[in-house]
Amino acid sequence: MNISHEGVGLIARAALVSVLIIVGAVFLALVGPSRRRKAYMLVGGLGGLSVGVVVAQLLSRSLRTDVSAICGCTGMMAGWCVAWLYARHVPPESN
Repeated sequence: MNISHEGVGLIARAALVSVLIIVGAVFLALVGPSRRRKAYMLVGGLGGLSVGVVVAQLLSRSLRTDVSAICGCTGMMAGWCVAWLYARHVPPESN
């Protein structure tokens, strides 16, 4: 059984969304109830998503295929990782 290029892309996107849900749940548990920490994570996620979309635009031209979902999800996870470096310095009790 052969799988088409579109099928491979669909499976890759589904796997990335699954990983994104797991990573998001882990970081939400790490952040705790602090509103200020959640704001840091929101900014990190949106910033990472923006960077991922810009990178996807550059890569899509050279690869001749749409990689926006893959780069967007990867950028969002990277943004959360960077935001966590700053959010962990905020006391967990602060709102």
